[in-house]
Amino acid sequence: PVGSRMGVAEDGEVLGNVSGGCVDAAVHEVALAVLAHGRPERHRYGVATDDVVAVGLMCGGEIEVYVERN
Repeated sequence: PVGSRMGVAEDGEVLGNVSGGCVDAAVHEVALAVLAHGRPERHRYGVATDDVVAVGLMCGGEIEVYVERN
């Protein structure tokens, strides 16, 4: 649902999730990159994106995530 949050520590530990499914692994990788470079990123996953196969989002839905270092 809107407002879901996932925390990712620098050691990779995760607390929570944003989709409860296939997108979480992709968001985890983005979060680790944001932790490394410090710049926030926004990503959209859905059937209209090139990432659909990479994250396995075949349900026809769409999710947008904003990742920032906190």
